[in-house]
This record gives sequence, structure tokens and C-alpha cells, in this order.
Amino acid sequence: MNALLTTDETYTDTLVDDLLRIVGLNTFPLAIRNHQEYRMFIGGLPYLAADPEFSIKMIDTAMIAVEDKHLEYTERWLGYGECQIVAEILACASDNLRQYNKYNKTTDQTMEQTMYAVRVISTYVTFYKTVIPELYFKELSEGLPQEQSIEILRWPGDSFPLDGLNLGEPEGRREVLEILVKIHKHLTEKGN
Repeated sequence: MNALLTTDETYTDTLVDDLLRIVGLNTFPLAIRNHQEYRMFIGGLPYLAADPEFSIKMIDTAMIAVEDKHLEYTERWLGYGECQIVAEILACASDNLRQYNKYNKTTDQTMEQTMYAVRVISTYVTFYKTVIPELYFKELSEGLPQEQSIEILRWPGDSFPLDGLNLGEPEGRREVLEILVKIHKHLTEKGN
């Protein structure tokens, strides 16, 4: 194992938590939730569970943070861990709708969901964003979507972990903080 490419789990978790708090993602009305389990239902049946390390949720917008302490666990043949991110995004969005329906005492209300994800591998950060249309959730309630799809945007654009923004470099830290501030602004300005 190359010591330069790994960080202790405690340090990575603390780093991510500090970044989220520095930009105010734990300031009312926002709150950071640690290891909150989310479930996605397809056709009314539980299909998958996800447990992102950190999540910040509003009514129709949410952000999750996923970290993997070691670059060696993110292999190309595994899609660099991006399948896990997609699953966690969908589970969090699905949970948002269930919580909304529970709060409003309804059962089938759907709405568009904007989802952000932050992936931290060692000191490399990649951001993801998707807007999941209302029709996607309606189709998901009947089974796997056949007509609807979603597109997930990634920044920086390549999926290779070393192409992420490097927190070990001043420019990388600045860019990560700027993006997190923009996400904070979006979460709080929408009036969720």
C-alpha cells in the first residue's frame, strides 16, 4: 500500500465534516446527518438501501457526501465507485419523497428532486449533480423506469479519482470550498 495515496478513516471523515461545516452546511435550516440510512423503492417494494457518510436534506434538494479513504479500493472495473454514488443519490431522493409524503399525510406525491453528491477519495474531491424529474419517480413507483432517465453531471469531468480536485493543493482547496458555498446557496435560496 502506498502511504501517499491513503489516509486514515478518521482523518478523512473529519476532513469532510470540517469542509461541510466551514461553508455552513450545518447551520439552520440545514443540518448534517451522519450515516442516515436511505431506501429506494421500486414498484412499491424496497429495492436498495444506502448509507452515505454525510447528508444534508431539504424538501426537494439534497446533498450527500461519500468518502473512500483509499484510492486502491476504487478500481476501473468497478467504475471507480460511481455505481455506489448513483445508488445513494437515488435512495436519498426516494427517501426525500417518502418523508415529504409522511409529513403532508399523503402517499403518492412526487416532485422534481435536485441532488448533489461529493465524493472524497483520499485528498481528491469530485462533485456530482442531477435533477431527477417528477415523471422518473412516477415510473419508478411502477417498476424500473423504461421511458424516463436521469443524467448525472460530474466535475471535474473524468471519473479517474486522481483527476478530482486535490485538497492537498491550495487551488484545489479553494475550488472545493467555492463549489460547496454555491451548493449551500442553492440549498438555502430555494426556500425549501
